[in-house]
Amino acid sequence: MRHAVKRIVRQSIRRFGWDLRRIEHFGEPTLADFLRLQAIDLVLDVGANEGQFAIELREAGYSGDIMSFEPIASAYEKLAANAARDPKWQACKVALGDRRSIAKIEITALSVFSSMQPQAERLRDWHPGTKIVGSERVEIVPLDSIVHPVPDRRIFLKVDTQGSEERILAGAQNVLSQACGVQLELPVVHFYENVWSLTDAIAFMERAGFVIAQLRPVVYLPGTGSLGEIDCVFRRDHQKNPRHE
Repeated sequence: MRHAVKRIVRQSIRRFGWDLRRIEHFGEPTLADFLRLQAIDLVLDVGANEGQFAIELREAGYSGDIMSFEPIASAYEKLAANAARDPKWQACKVALGDRRSIAKIEITALSVFSSMQPQAERLRDWHPGTKIVGSERVEIVPLDSIVHPVPDRRIFLKVDTQGSEERILAGAQNVLSQACGVQLELPVVHFYENVWSLTDAIAFMERAGFVIAQLRPVVYLPGTGSLGEIDCVFRRDHQKNPRHE
């Protein structure tokens, strides 16, 4: 729903000949601002679902290459159809992790909640779309086995996989070493079992040479006024990694 509302607002503003990116400079910097200022030319969209993230990037003005990764058959079918209309957008039907293997992913009524990690009780009670309706066996490979560093490419890595982020980054060390920015969906409270904490994730990224650039709420816990998950954008710390400047 959030993506649909944003799309309508952007289309309405453009009818009057205004540039939304210029308007947003007067307020909070957007992810599109970050990509532009970092001169990003390749976005790796891990946990793409049907391609919502990539579509939003295009509508915000990003024109570089995109590679989207999605293992669930029904979601990938829609992702591939969306990517087929864009010559600079590639869709890949695969799950990512720290090593090659086969695993089961539990499919939920609303597919964005599907995960290879067991659901925590608070997630099952939170939204009817979290009901498990099936499962699939999926191939897992490290991202480093698919994407190989290319000199002078400016990479942005987005990972939103409902609890598998730590394993994916462990299998993406070469990509991470070249990335200029990373976006992770991180838990303030755990909706899935066997996943890292917010502080563990931030410490991991600091060790990898990144600092926090942007924070945005994703989910609030009903009746508490409290965050459940956040999108955290990290940028390369140039003091520790001057070669990325």
